[in-house]
Amino acid sequence: MEELQQSTKRPDSQASNTGGEQASNNGGEHQPTRLISDAETLSTLEFYGKSYDDLRAESADSLKQLWSRLNLLSSRVEQIGDSIEQLQRYSFQYNIKIIGLPESELQESASKTVSLCINLFKAAGIEISNQDIDIAHRIPTRTATSGPRPIVCKFTRRIVKEQVMHSRKEVCKVPATSIGLPSSHSLENVRLFDHLTPLLQQLLADSKKFQKRNGFKFCWAKNFVIYLRRTDVSRPIQIKCHNDLVNFANQEGLPMS
Repeated sequence: MEELQQSTKRPDSQASNTGGEQASNNGGEHQPTRLISDAETLSTLEFYGKSYDDLRAESADSLKQLWSRLNLLSSRVEQIGDSIEQLQRYSFQYNIKIIGLPESELQESASKTVSLCINLFKAAGIEISNQDIDIAHRIPTRTATSGPRPIVCKFTRRIVKEQVMHSRKEVCKVPATSIGLPSSHSLENVRLFDHLTPLLQQLLADSKKFQKRNGFKFCWAKNFVIYLRRTDVSRPIQIKCHNDLVNFANQEGLPMS
């Protein structure tokens, strides 16, 4: 009986040994598989890492090129803007702008406007002829107003324009009837100014805001330069561009807005 029990146990022992060998063998097979898998993962990560670095370098180079082109275009735009401004200043140097001069009729023609200007200047004591004015015309206002439209008067000679501007304070004293207007009209609100380019008009507007904000007494434009003066006896400050205004405000510790 004991021999029979021993013989029946042997297969179990063999099975146990066989299972152990299989487990040992299986363990030996899984280890190189994991090493291969880790190596493939590391290789993949290195590949994507290198691809990312290459893409990042290419993107940086592309951004540098774009910024370089943008700076070049910006410089070209500034140069073109400066050229346009200089052309406008050259053209506007023969012009004056007249504010507050009543209109002779509802639809005033350019010839009527020229005659009105010549009569005004002559009545103010200025020697001028029809040949001294190239053109004069009414221009629309930026905002709706019940007053007369401003006039832009272009002279053929700059010296005549300077003579008119020298006597600009006399035009508001001229009687309306002396220039062909009804006596019901008044010229006391007539003012003469240099005709400024759009860029300088904006600079003058900004300078006037700065004047009121910081208590300066005077702000005016002459020969395409804006001037600020704090008091009657203080030195006038020249403002030729917006940076001049900003730099002056920073230097004096004054607010821009």
